[in-house]
This record gives sequence, C-alpha cells and structure tokens, in this order.
Amino acid sequence: MRWLESFILSGRAVELIMALIVLETIALLVWRSRSSALPFKPTLLGNLLAGFFLMFAVRAALGDWHWGWIAGSLTVAFAGHLTDLAGRLREAGM
Repeated sequence: MRWLESFILSGRAVELIMALIVLETIALLVWRSRSSALPFKPTLLGNLLAGFFLMFAVRAALGDWHWGWIAGSLTVAFAGHLTDLAGRLREAGM
C-alpha cells in the first residue's frame, strides 16, 4: 500500500480527479451541443468550477505551494458555489 500513499501525497490523485472534472465538463458541453435532452444550467458549470478549484487548493496544499495559490483557488471555488447557489435559488423561485 506504499504506492497508494505515494500516489495521494504526491498530488497525483488530485491531478487525476482534476483531469476527470475537465473531461466531464467537455463531455457535458459536447452532449449538450448535440442533444436537447440535457438542459443547459449555468449552475452546473459553477458546481464543476467549484469542485475543480477545491481540488486545486488541495493540490497546492499537498505540494506546499505559496499560500496565495491556496487562497486564490478557494476564492474562485467560493465564487463557483455562489453561482450554483444563486441558480438553485432562482430555480426554486426565491
């Protein structure tokens, strides 16, 4: 299990998750462009943006990067969460 510890602590696991988020975003945008079955919701992009930048903050922390990278990515993640929340409140008629 040493390889798993190394995989996680090196930040490679987080990088893999970030790559999967990017692929998911591309797949959803392509699917949406080819089909009307998936309604476009800006809240979805806000949610994906928030998840990506939360993972970026974890990667920065694992890599012992400058605190500004962590703070900046958390700020962008917060903006994504606010976009998601605003869209959900709008959908609920609030």
